[in-house]
Amino acid sequence: MRSSVLGLGALLGLLSGGASRAADGPLRIDPQPAYSPECGCSLTEGEQPWVLTFVPPLLMQELDDGAPAVLRLDGADRVLPMVTGALNVWGASCGMPVNARFAGAPYVVWFAGFVTRTCYENEGCEHFEFRGRLSVVREDGARTARPVTGSCGC
Repeated sequence: MRSSVLGLGALLGLLSGGASRAADGPLRIDPQPAYSPECGCSLTEGEQPWVLTFVPPLLMQELDDGAPAVLRLDGADRVLPMVTGALNVWGASCGMPVNARFAGAPYVVWFAGFVTRTCYENEGCEHFEFRGRLSVVREDGARTARPVTGSCGC
């Protein structure tokens, strides 16, 4: 009997708006499920350069100029339009700053970093790598930031 009362209380909380209050909790940015774009840009948590094992990305973006980013925020996939900057800075030299900002209610996301590796001079190489910080702010003031590594290309 006790468990059904608790279940009913939880259900009433959800029906009365408890679900909307969940957004007031800590902001979560989670890795994408075991998926990585074949071509595009992606950011992966951590400061270490790319490793040979698959690490699910925190942010994914197609190579098209101005393409939206896909992130898993607060447990749901969010598609956020690009507002300023670009992750795909093809042809950039090592050390060049990389900045991109994405926004879609209730989130603002930005990346600030720099190019760490290029391979433009090598035949058949179609990518470059960068490192920096991915920051997310929710309209209720919750925020989080993570060190990330990333790359763009195929």
